[in-house]
Amino acid sequence: MRAVEILTRSLARRLRIIDILQRLRSLRALGGAGDSVYEETFGRCLREAIGPGDVVWDIGANVGLYTTRFGKWAGESGSVCAFEPTPRCFAALERAVADRALSNCQLFNYAIGRSRSEVRMLLDDDPLAEIHRVTDAPADGKTITVPMRAVDELIAEDGLPAPTVVKIDVEGYEDEVLGGMMRLLENGTCGSIFIEVHFGLLEDRGRMFAPLQIERQLKAAGYRVTWIDSSHLSARRPS
Repeated sequence: MRAVEILTRSLARRLRIIDILQRLRSLRALGGAGDSVYEETFGRCLREAIGPGDVVWDIGANVGLYTTRFGKWAGESGSVCAFEPTPRCFAALERAVADRALSNCQLFNYAIGRSRSEVRMLLDDDPLAEIHRVTDAPADGKTITVPMRAVDELIAEDGLPAPTVVKIDVEGYEDEVLGGMMRLLENGTCGSIFIEVHFGLLEDRGRMFAPLQIERQLKAAGYRVTWIDSSHLSARRPS
């Protein structure tokens, strides 16, 4: 992705062109079962990357749509670590894993970022919505404070198994997550990283060019980076 593409995307967002496209995408999914066409391609790429024995980290697990799939795909010889900071989504995630009796899934009720700290999150009106995000806005009735940890810290200090596959969907906090997993990126143990890149939310944080920096960071660590679609990035280590 080039800087001119990011600037074009920013202009389209300001003109509300992206809003129109997203509504059209949603209409395509109405009346169908399961995910929209938009998400299906991302899901297929994840399925191709995950197999028995993999250690999968689901960062931004929400209510467990992908976590439960990962648990099935990784099998008894693999494992899943799922991270979801918002309490109600986490409770739904716990129910989803329990309902499917997935004993290979560990669930963690905190955010993932650059370092150990606390962050404030802005909650959507729907407690189980997908769009809860880290915010710098003043504390009010729609915000909560949650603990945050870093990937490298969790591996080195808490002894969590290093992932072979990582999925990141953190609503405009993608660059911060990567900032806390530099040792993992450099040591070569993680073969695949999949990221949903939230251009608009990154721009709102003053991080318009973060997608370009994320891509460069992954390439510098030895990954082959491709864009699955306009918002989903795949980073794979050459076999």
